[in-house]
Amino acid sequence: MQSRLATSGWAQQVEDNDYSFRDFRAYTPNQYITVYRNGVLVYGQEPEEIEKQTQARVLMKSNNLQNSTNTLQGILKIENTGNVPLDYSKLKMRYWFTRDGVIPLSYWIDYATIGQSHVTGLIKEVSAGMDRADTYFEIGFGKDGFLYPLSNSGEIHYRIAKQDWSAFSQSNDHSVPAIGEWAENSRITIHYDNGMLYGTPPDESGSARLGYMGKAIESEPYLLLMGNPIIGNKIRFKVAGSSSAVGTAKLFNQQGVMVSSVRAVLTEPVSLHAGRAGIYVLMVELEGQVMLEKVICL
Repeated sequence: MQSRLATSGWAQQVEDNDYSFRDFRAYTPNQYITVYRNGVLVYGQEPEEIEKQTQARVLMKSNNLQNSTNTLQGILKIENTGNVPLDYSKLKMRYWFTRDGVIPLSYWIDYATIGQSHVTGLIKEVSAGMDRADTYFEIGFGKDGFLYPLSNSGEIHYRIAKQDWSAFSQSNDHSVPAIGEWAENSRITIHYDNGMLYGTPPDESGSARLGYMGKAIESEPYLLLMGNPIIGNKIRFKVAGSSSAVGTAKLFNQQGVMVSSVRAVLTEPVSLHAGRAGIYVLMVELEGQVMLEKVICL
Protein backbone atom coordinates (compact mmCIF):
# COMPACT_ATOMS: atom_id res chain seq x y z
CA MET A 1 0.00 0.00 0.00
CA GLN A 2 1.44 3.36 -1.04
CA SER A 3 -0.12 6.71 -0.18
CA ARG A 4 0.64 10.43 -0.34
CA LEU A 5 -0.54 13.51 1.56
CA ALA A 6 -0.11 17.11 0.40
CA THR A 7 -1.52 20.56 1.08
CA SER A 8 -3.79 22.12 -1.52
CA GLY A 9 -1.04 24.62 -2.36
CA TRP A 10 1.74 22.01 -2.43
CA ALA A 11 3.62 23.78 0.36
CA GLN A 12 6.72 22.12 1.77
CA GLN A 13 6.03 19.68 4.62
CA VAL A 14 8.24 18.97 7.66
CA GLU A 15 8.01 15.34 8.84
CA ASP A 16 10.43 15.46 11.75
CA ASN A 17 7.66 16.69 14.08
CA ASP A 18 5.11 14.05 12.95
CA TYR A 19 4.35 11.40 15.56
CA SER A 20 4.16 8.45 13.16
CA PHE A 21 7.13 9.37 10.97
CA ARG A 22 10.18 7.11 11.12
CA ASP A 23 12.95 7.28 8.54
CA PHE A 24 13.03 3.56 7.72
CA ARG A 25 14.78 2.47 4.53
CA ALA A 26 13.39 -1.08 4.66
CA TYR A 27 10.16 -2.69 5.87
CA THR A 28 10.27 -2.36 9.65
CA PRO A 29 7.53 -2.65 12.32
CA ASN A 30 6.32 0.82 13.34
CA GLN A 31 4.29 0.90 16.53
CA TYR A 32 3.67 4.63 16.05
CA ILE A 33 1.25 3.84 13.21
CA THR A 34 -1.94 2.55 14.84
CA VAL A 35 -4.38 -0.06 13.53
CA TYR A 36 -8.05 -0.25 14.50
CA ARG A 37 -10.72 -2.94 14.05
CA ASN A 38 -14.32 -1.85 14.44
CA GLY A 39 -13.07 1.31 16.11
CA VAL A 40 -10.93 -0.58 18.64
CA LEU A 41 -7.14 -0.17 18.78
CA VAL A 42 -5.54 -3.53 17.93
CA TYR A 43 -1.96 -2.46 17.19
CA GLY A 44 0.39 0.39 17.96
CA GLN A 45 0.58 3.19 20.47
CA GLU A 46 -1.41 6.42 20.21
CA PRO A 47 0.21 9.79 21.05
CA GLU A 48 -0.06 10.80 24.69
CA GLU A 49 -2.58 13.50 25.49
CA ILE A 50 -0.99 16.71 26.67
CA GLU A 51 -2.36 19.93 28.10
CA LYS A 52 -4.18 22.01 25.51
CA GLN A 53 -2.38 25.23 24.60
CA THR A 54 -4.12 27.90 22.53
CA GLN A 55 -1.24 30.05 21.29
CA ALA A 56 -0.27 32.04 18.22
CA ARG A 57 2.09 34.78 17.11
CA VAL A 58 2.44 37.32 14.29
CA LEU A 59 5.35 37.43 11.87
CA MET A 60 5.85 40.58 9.81
CA LYS A 61 8.00 41.85 6.97
CA SER A 62 8.07 45.40 5.58
CA ASN A 63 10.09 47.17 2.91
CA ASN A 64 8.80 50.60 3.91
CA LEU A 65 10.08 51.79 7.29
CA GLN A 66 10.56 55.43 6.31
CA ASN A 67 9.47 57.85 9.00
CA SER A 68 7.44 59.94 6.53
CA THR A 69 5.43 57.93 4.01
CA ASN A 70 2.08 58.17 2.25
CA THR A 71 1.50 54.40 2.56
CA LEU A 72 1.62 52.04 5.53
CA GLN A 73 2.33 48.60 4.17
CA GLY A 74 3.63 45.22 5.15
CA ILE A 75 3.34 41.46 4.87
CA LEU A 76 1.83 39.54 7.79
CA LYS A 77 1.18 35.95 8.71
CA ILE A 78 -0.25 34.27 11.80
CA GLU A 79 1.56 31.21 13.08
CA ASN A 80 -0.24 28.68 15.30
CA THR A 81 2.33 27.91 18.00
CA GLY A 82 -0.07 25.97 20.22
CA ASN A 83 -1.39 22.43 19.96
CA VAL A 84 -5.08 23.02 19.11
CA PRO A 85 -6.60 24.18 15.80
CA LEU A 86 -7.74 27.82 15.59
CA ASP A 87 -11.08 28.53 13.93
CA TYR A 88 -10.41 31.04 11.14
CA SER A 89 -13.84 32.64 11.62
CA LYS A 90 -12.92 33.64 15.20
CA LEU A 91 -9.40 34.86 14.41
CA LYS A 92 -8.37 38.51 13.93
CA MET A 93 -5.21 40.60 14.18
CA ARG A 94 -4.86 44.34 14.76
CA TYR A 95 -2.12 46.70 13.55
CA TRP A 96 -2.15 49.81 15.80
CA PHE A 97 -1.08 53.20 14.43
CA THR A 98 -1.66 56.96 14.56
CA ARG A 99 -3.64 58.33 11.63
CA ASP A 100 -1.92 61.75 11.82
CA GLY A 101 -4.93 63.90 10.90
CA VAL A 102 -8.59 63.55 10.02
CA ILE A 103 -8.42 62.55 6.35
CA PRO A 104 -10.42 59.34 5.68
CA LEU A 105 -8.36 56.19 5.21
CA SER A 106 -8.48 53.39 2.65
CA TYR A 107 -6.91 49.93 2.70
CA TRP A 108 -6.07 47.23 0.16
CA ILE A 109 -5.32 43.53 0.47
CA ASP A 110 -2.96 43.10 -2.47
CA TYR A 111 -2.29 39.40 -2.01
CA ALA A 112 -3.14 36.55 0.33
CA THR A 113 -1.86 32.98 0.11
CA ILE A 114 -5.31 31.69 1.13
CA GLY A 115 -6.99 33.98 -1.43
CA GLN A 116 -7.86 37.67 -1.17
CA SER A 117 -11.57 36.85 -1.03
CA HIS A 118 -10.99 35.00 2.25
CA VAL A 119 -9.39 38.01 4.00
CA THR A 120 -11.42 40.88 5.48
CA GLY A 121 -10.31 44.31 6.64
CA LEU A 122 -11.58 47.03 8.96
CA ILE A 123 -10.15 50.42 9.98
CA LYS A 124 -11.43 51.62 13.33
CA GLU A 125 -10.67 54.66 15.49
CA VAL A 126 -10.15 54.02 19.21
CA SER A 127 -10.75 56.16 22.26
CA ALA A 128 -8.34 58.94 23.08
CA GLY A 129 -5.59 58.35 25.61
CA MET A 130 -3.71 55.47 23.99
CA ASP A 131 0.05 55.75 23.63
CA ARG A 132 1.21 55.86 19.98
CA ALA A 133 -2.17 54.82 18.54
CA ASP A 134 -5.59 56.27 17.80
CA THR A 135 -6.59 53.74 15.12
CA TYR A 136 -6.20 50.06 14.32
CA PHE A 137 -6.38 48.09 11.09
CA GLU A 138 -8.07 44.76 11.77
CA ILE A 139 -7.54 41.77 9.49
CA GLY A 140 -10.01 38.91 9.74
CA PHE A 141 -10.85 35.80 7.78
CA GLY A 142 -14.08 35.17 5.90
CA LYS A 143 -13.10 31.54 5.60
CA ASP A 144 -14.34 28.23 6.91
CA GLY A 145 -11.80 25.85 8.36
CA PHE A 146 -8.96 25.90 10.84
CA LEU A 147 -5.39 27.09 11.23
CA TYR A 148 -3.72 23.94 12.48
CA PRO A 149 -0.81 23.67 14.96
CA LEU A 150 2.68 24.21 13.56
CA SER A 151 1.25 25.90 10.46
CA ASN A 152 0.67 29.49 9.39
CA SER A 153 -1.91 31.49 7.49
CA GLY A 154 0.43 32.21 4.61
CA GLU A 155 1.34 35.73 3.53
CA ILE A 156 -1.12 38.62 3.65
CA HIS A 157 0.04 41.78 1.83
CA TYR A 158 -1.72 44.99 2.85
CA ARG A 159 -1.57 48.74 2.27
CA ILE A 160 -3.16 51.70 4.08
CA ALA A 161 -3.30 55.25 2.71
CA LYS A 162 -5.12 58.54 3.20
CA GLN A 163 -7.61 59.41 0.52
CA ASP A 164 -5.61 62.54 -0.36
CA TRP A 165 -2.32 60.57 -0.27
CA SER A 166 -0.80 62.87 2.36
CA ALA A 167 1.93 61.53 4.62
CA PHE A 168 1.90 59.46 7.80
CA SER A 169 4.61 59.64 10.44
CA GLN A 170 5.53 56.07 11.39
CA SER A 171 7.66 57.18 14.34
CA ASN A 172 4.53 57.47 16.50
CA ASP A 173 2.94 54.15 15.45
CA HIS A 174 2.67 51.43 18.09
CA SER A 175 2.88 48.45 15.72
CA VAL A 176 5.59 49.65 13.33
CA PRO A 177 8.25 46.89 13.13
CA ALA A 178 11.81 47.40 14.32
CA ILE A 179 13.34 45.74 11.25
CA GLY A 180 12.24 45.14 7.68
CA GLU A 181 13.01 41.41 7.47
CA TRP A 182 10.74 38.63 8.69
CA ALA A 183 10.47 38.81 12.49
CA GLU A 184 7.94 38.34 15.25
CA ASN A 185 6.00 41.52 16.01
CA SER A 186 4.30 41.35 19.41
CA ARG A 187 2.97 44.92 19.02
CA ILE A 188 0.41 43.51 16.59
CA THR A 189 -2.30 41.86 18.66
CA ILE A 190 -4.18 38.64 17.89
CA HIS A 191 -7.78 38.33 19.03
CA TYR A 192 -9.54 34.98 19.19
CA ASP A 193 -13.17 34.28 20.09
CA ASN A 194 -13.60 37.82 21.54
CA GLY A 195 -10.49 37.64 23.75
CA MET A 196 -6.91 38.79 23.18
CA LEU A 197 -4.68 35.81 22.52
CA TYR A 198 -1.32 37.44 21.77
CA GLY A 199 0.57 40.69 21.71
CA THR A 200 0.89 43.92 23.64
CA PRO A 201 -1.75 46.58 22.87
CA PRO A 202 -1.01 50.30 23.17
CA ASP A 203 -0.73 51.54 26.72
CA GLU A 204 -3.58 53.67 27.97
CA SER A 205 -1.65 56.75 29.02
CA GLY A 206 -2.75 59.83 30.88
CA SER A 207 -5.24 58.13 33.19
CA ALA A 208 -5.25 56.01 36.31
CA ARG A 209 -4.98 52.29 35.71
CA LEU A 210 -7.31 49.90 37.45
CA GLY A 211 -5.95 47.06 39.55
CA TYR A 212 -7.78 44.22 41.30
CA MET A 213 -11.35 45.01 42.41
CA GLY A 214 -11.18 48.44 40.76
CA LYS A 215 -8.40 49.89 42.92
CA ALA A 216 -6.77 52.79 41.08
CA ILE A 217 -3.01 52.66 40.63
CA GLU A 218 -1.95 56.26 40.24
CA SER A 219 1.81 55.75 40.28
CA GLU A 220 4.36 53.61 38.48
CA PRO A 221 5.13 50.76 38.17
CA TYR A 222 1.95 49.06 37.04
CA LEU A 223 0.87 45.60 35.92
CA LEU A 224 0.05 45.13 32.23
CA LEU A 225 -1.91 41.99 31.25
CA MET A 226 -1.68 40.82 27.63
CA GLY A 227 -5.34 39.95 27.33
CA ASN A 228 -8.15 39.68 29.87
CA PRO A 229 -10.27 37.58 29.53
CA ILE A 230 -7.72 35.06 28.27
CA ILE A 231 -8.41 32.18 25.91
CA GLY A 232 -6.73 29.08 27.33
CA ASN A 233 -4.69 28.78 30.50
CA LYS A 234 -1.51 30.73 29.68
CA ILE A 235 -1.50 34.13 31.42
CA ARG A 236 1.03 36.56 29.91
CA PHE A 237 1.92 39.84 31.59
CA LYS A 238 4.71 42.25 32.39
CA VAL A 239 5.40 45.20 34.69
CA ALA A 240 5.64 48.54 32.91
CA GLY A 241 7.21 51.76 34.11
CA SER A 242 9.82 50.14 36.34
CA SER A 243 13.58 50.46 36.35
CA SER A 244 13.89 47.35 38.49
CA ALA A 245 13.64 44.03 36.70
CA VAL A 246 13.54 40.95 38.94
CA GLY A 247 10.42 40.26 40.96
CA THR A 248 7.99 37.53 42.03
CA ALA A 249 4.62 36.68 40.52
CA LYS A 250 2.06 34.31 42.05
CA LEU A 251 -1.27 33.08 40.75
CA PHE A 252 -4.10 32.16 43.14
CA ASN A 253 -7.43 30.45 42.44
CA GLN A 254 -10.76 31.52 43.98
CA GLN A 255 -10.10 29.37 47.05
CA GLY A 256 -6.88 31.29 47.73
CA VAL A 257 -4.65 28.37 46.75
CA MET A 258 -1.50 29.27 44.82
CA VAL A 259 -1.49 27.35 41.53
CA SER A 260 1.76 28.67 40.01
CA SER A 261 4.54 31.14 40.64
CA VAL A 262 7.69 32.50 39.07
CA ARG A 263 10.64 34.71 39.98
CA ALA A 264 11.86 36.37 36.84
CA VAL A 265 12.63 39.58 34.97
CA LEU A 266 9.15 41.07 35.09
CA THR A 267 9.80 44.06 32.85
CA GLU A 268 9.73 41.58 29.94
CA PRO A 269 6.70 39.38 29.09
CA VAL A 270 6.30 36.50 31.57
CA SER A 271 3.88 33.56 31.57
CA LEU A 272 2.06 31.68 34.32
CA HIS A 273 -0.22 28.70 33.78
CA ALA A 274 -3.67 28.35 35.30
CA GLY A 275 -4.95 24.81 35.76
CA ARG A 276 -8.32 25.31 34.08
CA ALA A 277 -10.95 27.87 33.15
CA GLY A 278 -11.98 30.15 35.99
CA ILE A 279 -11.25 33.36 37.89
CA TYR A 280 -7.79 33.91 39.35
CA VAL A 281 -5.86 36.62 41.17
CA LEU A 282 -2.39 37.52 39.90
CA MET A 283 -0.12 39.00 42.59
CA VAL A 284 3.16 40.65 41.58
CA GLU A 285 5.80 41.90 44.02
CA LEU A 286 8.40 44.32 42.68
CA GLU A 287 10.32 47.22 44.21
CA GLY A 288 8.49 46.70 47.50
CA GLN A 289 5.14 47.22 45.80
CA VAL A 290 2.40 44.59 45.59
CA MET A 291 0.18 44.66 42.50
CA LEU A 292 -3.02 42.60 42.21
CA GLU A 293 -5.13 41.86 39.15
CA LYS A 294 -8.20 39.69 38.64
CA VAL A 295 -7.76 37.40 35.63
CA ILE A 296 -10.48 35.46 33.82
CA CYS A 297 -9.49 32.32 31.90
CA LEU A 298 -12.03 31.02 29.37
